[in-house]
Amino acid sequence: GDVARDSGTTAPGDAETEAAGEPRRSASGRTSRSSLRRRRRSSLQQLGGEWQAAASPVSAAATANEAMRRSALVAVLQMCLLLVQLVVVHAALIYSWASAANPSLWQASMLNNSTLLCFYVLYMLYLLLTSLQLRYDVHLVRGGLGLTHSVDLTPWLLFKVYSVIPFLEELRVLTDWTVTRTSMNLFMWMKLEDAHQNLYKTRCDMNGRRYVEPAAPRPIHEKILQGGLFLLALFVLIVGPITYFSTANLFLRSNLVFSASLKASLEVDVAGGGKSQLSLYDTSQAVMSTSSKEDTLKFAAKLPTSVGNAADLNLQNVEFPKSADTFWLVSNSLREQVARQLVENTTSASLVLVYQFQGNVTTPGSGFGRTPPIRLTPSQVQNLADSLQNTSFVGETTILVPCGFQTTVLIDSSGQVAPMGLYSSISLTLSSQSASQLPQWSMAMNCTACPPADQQSNSGGNGTLLAQHEFKQHKNTKDCPVTFQVVSEKVAPTPAGSESSSGGMAYSVMGIYLGVVYTIGRFLRMVFQDGSKRMIYEEMPDTELLQDLCNGIYIARITGDLRMEYEFYYELIRIYRSPELLLDISKPKVDTGHFPTSVNGLQPSAPPETVVPPASSDSEEPRVQRRSRPSEVRVQEG
Repeated sequence: GDVARDSGTTAPGDAETEAAGEPRRSASGRTSRSSLRRRRRSSLQQLGGEWQAAASPVSAAATANEAMRRSALVAVLQMCLLLVQLVVVHAALIYSWASAANPSLWQASMLNNSTLLCFYVLYMLYLLLTSLQLRYDVHLVRGGLGLTHSVDLTPWLLFKVYSVIPFLEELRVLTDWTVTRTSMNLFMWMKLEDAHQNLYKTRCDMNGRRYVEPAAPRPIHEKILQGGLFLLALFVLIVGPITYFSTANLFLRSNLVFSASLKASLEVDVAGGGKSQLSLYDTSQAVMSTSSKEDTLKFAAKLPTSVGNAADLNLQNVEFPKSADTFWLVSNSLREQVARQLVENTTSASLVLVYQFQGNVTTPGSGFGRTPPIRLTPSQVQNLADSLQNTSFVGETTILVPCGFQTTVLIDSSGQVAPMGLYSSISLTLSSQSASQLPQWSMAMNCTACPPADQQSNSGGNGTLLAQHEFKQHKNTKDCPVTFQVVSEKVAPTPAGSESSSGGMAYSVMGIYLGVVYTIGRFLRMVFQDGSKRMIYEEMPDTELLQDLCNGIYIARITGDLRMEYEFYYELIRIYRSPELLLDISKPKVDTGHFPTSVNGLQPSAPPETVVPPASSDSEEPRVQRRSRPSEVRVQEG
């Protein structure tokens, strides 16, 4: 105590006495309380350091022994698991062979079962490699996706294929996270996988840049393979759909008609603006025959303005039967109602023909055509009304339609039907042999087409009938079954599953542009857009340290050290959130000139000087003051 007082220090006993509130006298005076506290704190720290130094060998040895025991226990468990798998596999195979009733040598041999043989060989190879790993104490030093461990061409191509397969990455990550013991949640795991794969992409990019000398022009083969092929792909993508549906397509298919139907209906205008329809003739039976190439060329020469290239056309003759498929099954009340409507002076009746030609390439439901309403004359309306009112009608009644519709139709590549060519005259006949027999409708056409003058008088499909005296020149001609000349254009082949036989949906140029071209265009825009925002992460010359940190997270997870896994992850987050730290970590180890840190010849120049006039007198010379750099400016905080 005396020595402590003489030297100006405080002994431990005196410090305790003063802490208890007792005054301490000294020859040199009183010592401040803050000085005493600092001296006591330094003494305790020194004492604690000595205790920690004395105890650290013991704790380190205990930790090492615990790690060795844990490693030995893990090795024993892995060896036991390996032996259990080996025994279980062979026991299962032996049991399956022994349980078979009188197995022959051929059945017992594994060579006759390729699937079982492949499984056995692969499983034994797995057990062999695992045993070698246990023997030589081989441990993992890298984690993550196995394709990201090498920057060679083959793993890089496989990684690109893996990246574009939908849901494959998500399934792998979700499965790994679900079955793995980890301290990271799903979104943290996703961020780690994304960071690891992006670092691999950056590493491959920087490795590819080293094959070209710094500041050298890009090689011509790179210009051709990347620029030329990319421009060609864009040109094909933009022009391809138009070419696909045009006659320039070399893979056009013939759209031959394989089914047809014809229906004749009576439309009656009723009071109030409505229409009443009554089906007269209906058939789905047709006989189709394909014309020769010479006949097609002759037909195209007659109508050069209506059809296109004769080489892309097919000509067919579709013949419908005279009689309808079924009897005219109409109730007596309906017949009387239509008859009353026909005899009214304020109503009018028209005849409408509806036909459909279904091609073998176009989608179902296409190929419909409809003639304009053909207005019936008053005499025809009266004859039809009399036949409908007489429910016990016996005999025949005929509706003559002179030059009423065109029997030549064109089916374009989209399946739309357009009538063209000369007009023909048709006749609809209602016949009944006896009062007990159901009536039936039949339809026929004149074997001779109307002359062009008749076509001109009926052009535009106005639906008006010729006068009766104009029809007399055709009514004595021979009747033939209604026959259409169907001209069909060749169409582009439909994708699998969208043909008419499989019930697919229709598609067109606009559909392809909206569904495919626009989608690909938006995807390309997303690839090149906002590249400047990703520059800080994609322009790292050396990603080895960051990849090692990611591998450290994987290794800590594999070894079960969740504390280190958690800390390493947040260390990675801290680096990514600090641009300066990221720049410092990603510096190249060897300066090859590919990644210059500054522009040659542009060194920081001295700040400009400004002349400050004197503040006191005009006789004094102006003094020169140097402008401070931004880095020299310091802000002092209070």
